[in-house]
Amino acid sequence: MLRQALGNLVSNALEASASGGSIRLAGGPQGERWVLTVADSGCGIAPEALTHVLDRFYRTGQFNRPGRWGTGLGLAIVQSITRLHGGEVSLESEVGRGTTVTLRFPALPEPEPAVNDPAHPALV
Repeated sequence: MLRQALGNLVSNALEASASGGSIRLAGGPQGERWVLTVADSGCGIAPEALTHVLDRFYRTGQFNRPGRWGTGLGLAIVQSITRLHGGEVSLESEVGRGTTVTLRFPALPEPEPAVNDPAHPALV
């Protein structure tokens, strides 16, 4: 499911970015959370649309033109998957400069070493 969420974010970033634009993916621990960020240098999202893009079937003006694909479900699916994993989605965008979508998840606890694990001889 997380692969699908990341795929939706990358697809959106590719669609929003013009030829020669850039897309940046980053991920890793931040304090008590695990964070994944997808940023693009695309067209950006208008402030009035930013509060609605996570809603099912919502499509911003640039995707309502003929020849543009999309159902308006991609970011809603990303949000659902993220919430199922105990996380949250945030968006930052500036028209003409791009969009950054950040997924924040609770960090997983370190697994207990297995008994008979050669990496932990005290447990053998």
